[in-house]
Parts: sequence; C-alpha cells; structure tokens
Amino acid sequence: GLSAPEATAKRGEPSDLYPLLVGVRQAREILGIGNTMIYKLIGTGKIKTIRIGRRTLIQTDALRTLAATGV
Repeated sequence: GLSAPEATAKRGEPSDLYPLLVGVRQAREILGIGNTMIYKLIGTGKIKTIRIGRRTLIQTDALRTLAATGV
C-alpha cells in the first residue's frame, strides 16, 4: 500500500502538510519570529488558533498563508 504522504500526493494535494497542527512554539520557529510577535498575530486574528484540551494549536496552512502574504 501507499504511505499517507504518497496517497495524499496521488490525490493531487501537497504531500508536505504533515503535521496539520503545530504548537505556538513550533509556529514561532517555523516563521522565525519571537514570542511577542506570534501572540500579537494571534491577538489580532492574523493567525487563528484551535484549542484541543489545554493546548493552543495553529494550522500549518495558516502559517503557509501568512508566510506567502506577509503580516
């Protein structure tokens, strides 16, 4: 059988979407920004978060969009 990334690529979707969600710390590292800026972006709604239990998570798609369009 195909692994998940190969199967996803076969459907015409990017295969590098894993993980779908990252924590705030990892999102900061991905974007190369500091703590103050990530929370400012969250506070102004430029980055939407998802709460699962006690964790605040961010969709990697949102990070890609932000990186492509800027702040």
